[in-house]
Amino acid sequence: MQAAATYGTTMWSGEWGGFTDPAALMPTIAAFARLQDETLTGGAWWQWSQACGDPHTINDAHGHAPTGVVAFNRYSCPGSHLVGPVPQWSEILSRSYPIASPGRLASLSSDPPSGTLHLTGSGHGTLVLWVPARIGICCRLTGSGLGRVASARVPGGWQVTVPTSGAYRIDLGPR
Repeated sequence: MQAAATYGTTMWSGEWGGFTDPAALMPTIAAFARLQDETLTGGAWWQWSQACGDPHTINDAHGHAPTGVVAFNRYSCPGSHLVGPVPQWSEILSRSYPIASPGRLASLSSDPPSGTLHLTGSGHGTLVLWVPARIGICCRLTGSGLGRVASARVPGGWQVTVPTSGAYRIDLGPR
């Protein structure tokens, strides 16, 4: 954060993730996502693709191989069959967020279960948002300093674009 402030640029976390019991890690993932929003920090989830039997796979206390590999996308063992994403993590990691914003963002908060997003900033240009498909038909967007809203269906959700002029505020939610 200090380096970003020194250079007058944004902060982006290159990798973060977890490889443990999904329920046990939930509070940490939720807290990190909230912290990303509060500090206006972007990032990428690190999806290590490891197969059953990989030496990085941690055995249990008795030295037995696990019955599955836990990462965002889970695999069952033996055989490395894709089970799918961890549902609780998916909700948090697919929360609504700004893809690109003109000028400078001032605040950002999102609520992963509902898909809502609250955003303030200032600048002239086009704001681009990503909204998860799970909220349904996209979306209710209100605020100030905004032009005409457009939305397009994209894989996994919606891309919303809206021109901004000067100080702007966005309140986005399901219809």
